[in-house]
This record gives sequence, C-alpha cells and structure tokens, in this order.
Amino acid sequence: MSNNIERKVVVITGASSGLGEASARLLSAEGASVVLGARCQDRIQLLTGELNGRGGMALAITTDVTHCEQVKRLVDVAVQTYGRSIDLGPP
Repeated sequence: MSNNIERKVVVITGASSGLGEASARLLSAEGASVVLGARCQDRIQLLTGELNGRGGMALAITTDVTHCEQVKRLVDVAVQTYGRSIDLGPP
C-alpha cells in the first residue's frame, strides 16, 4: 500500500469490530487521522485509546448509521476537530 493516506481524515463506521476495526488499525498505522463511529461506545473508546497510545490520531463518536442525524454529527465532529473536510476514497 502506498502511503498516500498519511495526513488524510478518514471516517470509519462499524469501527467497533470486524472490518471497521481492522480498517481503523491499518489506516491509523499508515498515518491517517481516523474518526471512529459505532454503536458500541466502550469498544470504540478502547480502540481510540489504543490507536492514540501508538502515536495515532483517533476520535470516537457513538453513531448508529440507521439515524441520519447521527451520521451527520459524525462527519460534522470530524470536520470541526480536524479543521478540514474528510477525505473521500477513490471514485
């Protein structure tokens, strides 16, 4: 993987387990700022602490993606925290 992810702001939903958690670990290790969204607050808080403890930049926002206003809040907090828009993946 090329390191063009460094300094990107990435929002990850479903970050409390499985592919979301694995993506958070990988992208954080590659230098991205990760904003983690999931319903299980305890698990994303633990993951955030772990990633930040390894020198990463991670933020946990409890989010249920079935509620539009919570997804909007997730993105809004990411933008407010990092002072810029989130980075989109390839087209």
